[in-house]
Amino acid sequence: VVGAEVCFTIQAPGLAPIPLTPCATSDANGRASADYTFSNSWKSTGPGTILVTVALPVGEPLSGSTGFTVKEKP
Repeated sequence: VVGAEVCFTIQAPGLAPIPLTPCATSDANGRASADYTFSNSWKSTGPGTILVTVALPVGEPLSGSTGFTVKEKP
């Protein structure tokens, strides 16, 4: 969807959910992205989730999630 509001939330091990603000607006291809850098003092490892919510011009928002794994640096 072009021009939709897309909000990202990171749920990383050992941290409260991190909403990435401001939300992004999808581009001419219907894509949106966000960047986040964890603090160097954060040392947790394990599974996490990225939640994406898309506010559509009409109807209810859509949401989806994907998992990721945090590993120690080699």
